[in-house]
Amino acid sequence: MKEKRRGRSDPARLLLSAVMLFFFLAFFLLAIKDGSWESFLLSVLVPVIVFVGSAGIPRLFPADKLLLSLTNFLCALGVLILYRLSPQRGLTQAVNYGVGIACMILCTLLVRYMNSWKWAVPLLMLGSLALAGCGALSFVTGLILDTVAKSHRRQWEIDVYKAMNGFYRE
Repeated sequence: MKEKRRGRSDPARLLLSAVMLFFFLAFFLLAIKDGSWESFLLSVLVPVIVFVGSAGIPRLFPADKLLLSLTNFLCALGVLILYRLSPQRGLTQAVNYGVGIACMILCTLLVRYMNSWKWAVPLLMLGSLALAGCGALSFVTGLILDTVAKSHRRQWEIDVYKAMNGFYRE
């Protein structure tokens, strides 16, 4: 009779199971405490995103499962902590996390199956310049608004800043 062979247990699979259970229970406990439907929703969605990011990607592309499990744990932990502090920001971060995983899959597919990069390189360069220009414009606008705000502060605001040990500079 043929003996059943037990394969070695995969440490990445065990870690992924523990991570998914941890986040399910964490968001579920928050849902019980707060009674909000968003927490119940996140108790399902965050483990699904962790699963897609940790187990789905290595099925499509060669990737280190253990490293993906650890990075997804850290990302989901950030969502959990942010949700605990501010539910609205936590929901936004959970959406950003899911969109980031989807973009990672799409960009990897794009790189894998793109035949010619001749037309894409100038387009990527223009996009990078546009993003840099938007960042510079945002920085300069912030400096101008901060300068205007400092010149029109009320005296009590200045006293509060001075009382906070030098956060105010004249």
